[in-house]
Amino acid sequence: MASGVNVSAAVATAAHRVVTVAAIQFQCGADVESNCRKAEALIRDAARKGANIILLQELFASLYFPIDQMDCMRLAVSIEDDKSYILRFQTLARDLSVVLPISFFERSKYVCPLFFPSRFCFLSGVYDLCH
Repeated sequence: MASGVNVSAAVATAAHRVVTVAAIQFQCGADVESNCRKAEALIRDAARKGANIILLQELFASLYFPIDQMDCMRLAVSIEDDKSYILRFQTLARDLSVVLPISFFERSKYVCPLFFPSRFCFLSGVYDLCH
């Protein structure tokens, strides 16, 4: 699978503002830090190309695991955990002035929420995604 950033623009008619969306997909491995480095580089590339909404693939920080795989519990993280990659991408969204929804496997509920940090605040919202 090729890694890359696809950027497209659409005009928001109400405010006459151009909204540019980047869709990022890349091959992940078992190493969370390596996946986060790849994601960050691609996010920065998308922002340089003018994207202001950047979408990553679901559960980008690890291998995509099926719901019945018990080993996945070690991949669970918490929004409140300062050591998780969540804070890293919150800060990145603010620094780049972009909206950057982040999907992760949440430790407290064992669901896959979509976390919305944005350029305006650390937490715009959380959507619990249940398959």
